[in-house]
Amino acid sequence: QARLDLELLQGEIEDMAGNYTAARSHYNAALALAAVGVTDHQRAKLHEVLGILEARYAHLEEAIEHIQAAGHYYRAAGNLVCEVGVTNTNLSYAYLVKRRYAEAVPPALRALQFFGELNHPYWLALNEANLAEACFYLEEIEKAENYAQQGLRREEVFARPYCLYVLGHIRRVQSRFVEAESYCRQAIAAAKEIEDLWGQAPSWRALGECYRDAGRKEDAQAAFEEALKIFEKLGVAQEVEVVKGL
Repeated sequence: QARLDLELLQGEIEDMAGNYTAARSHYNAALALAAVGVTDHQRAKLHEVLGILEARYAHLEEAIEHIQAAGHYYRAAGNLVCEVGVTNTNLSYAYLVKRRYAEAVPPALRALQFFGELNHPYWLALNEANLAEACFYLEEIEKAENYAQQGLRREEVFARPYCLYVLGHIRRVQSRFVEAESYCRQAIAAAKEIEDLWGQAPSWRALGECYRDAGRKEDAQAAFEEALKIFEKLGVAQEVEVVKGL
């Protein structure tokens, strides 16, 4: 039990520090120890953190397997909030990172409905950010803006960068480039404030796309290089290739 708790804690420390290979190693070691003598809730937590980690790297099958296992164990533990709300939020995120936007929408809506009944602003804001991005890429621009603005109004710092860079994308496709730049810059600043590299990188990419569409090629190049540097540091091969393509 003590070894499992230590491995999980070390995994979370490495995760927060951005050392994701080390984090995965600790999480898997904890999962191996969880074969006997631990609670369903502990097993659920281990599968949840592994699911999110795999989702970040666009390993969709592995992510879904862990996320669904987490939901199973949360159900066994009687934790309805995590079984329904958190599990659906994480499923939406996994599909979103893989760019399977239509599949990201149903679980996010289910989670939004669930957390709406609980009036839980943090989880509502995260799902609104997910829905904003999915709807943008599905070319449902009005829906995307509504979700992003609603997420911002909840004033949850961890969702703020994601809502802002989606609004930057929206203003870009509307050719409102001054506003687009402002939203992207705000997104970068908000992500830096909470030391969230996963929020900074796509915000720089969105800013690069804004400059590109506005005809500011040198500024676009600089912004894309910032995004590329962060994605390379995170080791996310899918996003590295996307930015190189841009």
